[in-house]
Amino acid sequence: MNKPIKVGFAGGGFMGQMVHLPHFVASQRCEVAASVAVAQRMAEAEHFLQCIQEGRQPQSGGGDSLRDMQIAEDIFRIWQQVQHSQ
Repeated sequence: MNKPIKVGFAGGGFMGQMVHLPHFVASQRCEVAASVAVAQRMAEAEHFLQCIQEGRQPQSGGGDSLRDMQIAEDIFRIWQQVQHSQ
């Protein structure tokens, strides 16, 4: 069998998250290397800004954001590899 294609999944609405992503995960031809839900990140960013304005502690810590950035970098690196292989 050929080596699976690495897939980075960024964002996606209902269809992307409920239909497309599960098919990529189930496929033996794909390896989901990274996934980022953009809407969720936007909600977290809005929450963080509101906490700053109100002087409150955010629900999630910096470790979550660091992990998210690492995932985003992985997606970008995969995209670059695909671009260079074409």
